[in-house]
Amino acid sequence: QVMVYTKSQANDLILDVGLRLDPAGDVQLLHAFWENWSHAAHDDCVHPLLVYADLLAGSIDRNMETARRVYDGYLHSIVEPD
Repeated sequence: QVMVYTKSQANDLILDVGLRLDPAGDVQLLHAFWENWSHAAHDDCVHPLLVYADLLAGSIDRNMETARRVYDGYLHSIVEPD
């Protein structure tokens, strides 16, 4: 499954990137509900908290290491400020 968060209207995104209906496809378009994140390296990236939560929700062992790296690099200073 692929989740795409966008601040654009879904129809605009579908046209812009040329998405086509695929009965076997699994793309979910979601509204980017967060405001600008002051710690973001790029304005067009999903918030690290969503990445972290998605990685933890998965059942793949290697995702835990990636989740730890996301936490350490982007979330630790927010969740556990010095």
